[in-house]
Amino acid sequence: MNDDQPEWSDDKPDTPLLPAEEKEEEKQGHKFFGICCDSRRAVIIVNSLSLVLFICGLIAAVAPGSITISSQNVVAMIFNILFTIVIISGAISFNQTVVVIGLLWEIFIICYWITGASSTIENFDWSKEVPGAKQSTVAFLVITILWQFVTIYAEIMFVYESKQGIMTPETYKREEQSCCCV
Repeated sequence: MNDDQPEWSDDKPDTPLLPAEEKEEEKQGHKFFGICCDSRRAVIIVNSLSLVLFICGLIAAVAPGSITISSQNVVAMIFNILFTIVIISGAISFNQTVVVIGLLWEIFIICYWITGASSTIENFDWSKEVPGAKQSTVAFLVITILWQFVTIYAEIMFVYESKQGIMTPETYKREEQSCCCV
């Protein structure tokens, strides 16, 4: 640098008259499915949809004249609703421990669904049902289990980013992303 040049440069200190230029940091976290939203928002959205579906399923299951469901399955549905609420509140408050507790429940419930569904499908008398009922039931179960894996994917990414310090209340402004809601 030449001594003839003034001492001022582009590295100006903060002053009340000249505020520092805010550098926008680049997002470090995951984008849900590569394009959609940040992991926290994904957890809130997919679990909110799950909550609506679980509540509708519970209402349909206990309504008179509807499908037959065991009291054990009703209790499991109620626990699904409660744990889904817990996961949503954990994501809202950036509490990874709460999300992990709900995640453990979801892993258990997937195993419960798979074993229960395979047993039911094998032992149920499908001859008394309308044609195609078995295929429709299997398709519904597959879609339900796949959806559960989508929610688990979002929750694992949220927990990972929280543990890495990427997804925190302090960094959320940088990490916030949505293809439809921001």
